[in-house]
Amino acid sequence: MIVRGGLAARCTQAAGVTPSSMAERSLCKEERMFRGFAKVLVLGATVVAALASASKASATNWTSNGSAPGTAFSATAPATRFEFHVTNPSHLVGVACTGTTATGRLLGPTGPINTGAWNGVATLRPSYSGCVAGSGFVVSCAEQQLDAISQAGSVVTGTIRGIDCTLGMFGCTITMTGNLPVTYNNVDLLTIGTDGVSASWPNSGNCRLAMGTTAGGIASVTWGTAHLSPNPLPYTVTSSFRPRISHN
Repeated sequence: MIVRGGLAARCTQAAGVTPSSMAERSLCKEERMFRGFAKVLVLGATVVAALASASKASATNWTSNGSAPGTAFSATAPATRFEFHVTNPSHLVGVACTGTTATGRLLGPTGPINTGAWNGVATLRPSYSGCVAGSGFVVSCAEQQLDAISQAGSVVTGTIRGIDCTLGMFGCTITMTGNLPVTYNNVDLLTIGTDGVSASWPNSGNCRLAMGTTAGGIASVTWGTAHLSPNPLPYTVTSSFRPRISHN
C-alpha cells in the first residue's frame, strides 16, 4: 500500500528523485493535480472575500426615523396652479387651486445598504381644494411614492414617482401621470419640481370644450406657485412627526 502523505513528500523531492513505480508515478500525477486544484480554490476564496469587503466598504446604509409599517406625517403648500401646455392647437389652459395639503407615511428605520436609491422610502398623497378656472373643478390624486436617490449634507434629493391624478372640469376627465423631482431639507420643507408630468383626455364634446381642441389630445403639465413662470412647490411639514432620512 502506498501512503498518500509519504507519496506527497516523495513527489515534492528534488528533480533528481523520481517515484519508483508506475503506480507511484500515476499517484504523483494525481497529487500534482490535487495541489493545483487546491491553489485555485484558495485563490478563488481570496478574490471573493476581497470583492465582498470592497462592496461592503463602498456601500452605505439608508436609515430614517420612520417605522416598518410607516409613520404618518402631514404637510401644507401654497396655492397651486396647474398649467396644461396644449400642442394642437398650441395654447395654455390653467387651473388654480387655493388649498393644497398632503398626507404621507415614512418607512424605516433601516433601508437598503447600497450606493443607490431607497425606492419608496415614503408615500405622499396630495389633496387640492378651491380649484377654479371660471368654475369649480375637482382634482383627485392617488398615493404617490417618494424615492430618495442621494444626499448632500442634510438635503436629500429624489423623485415623486407614480403620479396619477385626474382633473374634472366641464364634464371632462383629464388624466395626469408622470414623475417629479423633489428635495427635502430633513427638517420641515419638501420642495417638488415643476416638470415631468403629462396629461391626456378623450375626444368628447365636453373635453373639446374644456381643453380648446377639436379632438382628444395630450399636453405637458407644469405646476407650481406662479403663472407662466412656475416655481417649485414647497410643502411645509405641519405634523409633530418630522421625517428624517439619512444615507451614511
